[in-house]
Amino acid sequence: MSNPIIRVSKTNTIIELGYFGIEITLGEKDEDGRCSGKITSDLHKTVPVPHAEKNSEAYWEWKKEKLNITEYNGAMEGIETLIVSHACAGIDVTAPDYLKGIEIAVEGLAKNI
Repeated sequence: MSNPIIRVSKTNTIIELGYFGIEITLGEKDEDGRCSGKITSDLHKTVPVPHAEKNSEAYWEWKKEKLNITEYNGAMEGIETLIVSHACAGIDVTAPDYLKGIEIAVEGLAKNI
């Protein structure tokens, strides 16, 4: 894992956490002090293309794998939403303890899904 990088421009702030390919883009704050944000990461898995006849045993195995990946990706989206929300709220998402928390959450979900 590399050190976080923060780039600030006139219109946004980009935070590269150096963990799991996480990059957060924060927009300018509005008059109420709220900002918009988006996040990208390498946390998601890709669903493989089925290579089996419908209703075959291999097809049903693929469906099961697809369901597990969908559940995993949903859990990772929850983590991403929390991270970008914290960044928008002004929490230092680059702090070593925060980064360790992300790592623990991702590993814990990966083991349980």
